[in-house]
Amino acid sequence: MLTQIYEISSPDEARAVSEIGIDHVGILVGDGEFPREQPLALAAEIAAAIVTPARFSALFLAARAASIIEWARMLKPPIVHLGSAPELLGPAEVAMIKAALPDSLIMRSVPVYGEESVEIARSYEHIADYLLLDSHRPSDRQIGAIGVPHD
Repeated sequence: MLTQIYEISSPDEARAVSEIGIDHVGILVGDGEFPREQPLALAAEIAAAIVTPARFSALFLAARAASIIEWARMLKPPIVHLGSAPELLGPAEVAMIKAALPDSLIMRSVPVYGEESVEIARSYEHIADYLLLDSHRPSDRQIGAIGVPHD
C-alpha cells in the first residue's frame, strides 16, 4: 500500500509531510484554471523540499496534453498524475503524454460512479503505471477532491 498526500502548497509542508514517511507528495500544478493550482516556479520550489524516499507527484487537472507535457518537462516529476475527466483527456492523449515523458510514471485518476468505471479503468491498461480510483460526478471536469464518497 502506498500513502499519498495531495495539494501540498509550501516547501515547509512538503518537507514535513515527506519526513513522516509519505510515499507520494502531490502538488497540484497549473496556470490557474482550477482553484489551488500552484504556478510552475512555486511548484518547483515545493518539489525541491521533498525529502527522499518520498516522491514528487505532479497533479494536473488540465485537459491540454501539450501544456501537461511542457510543464512536466520543466518540473521533471517522477510521477505525472492526470486528474482530468476521461472524456476530456482520453487514453490516446494519455498515451501521447506517456511517450513524451519517458522518465515519469503515469498515474491516471479513474472516476468511480458506476459499472462503466471498470471499462474506463481497463482503457488505460498498458498506458498508466498507476490507477487511482476516485470520486466523480459526470458533470465535473476533474476527478476527485469533490467531497463525494464512492463505493
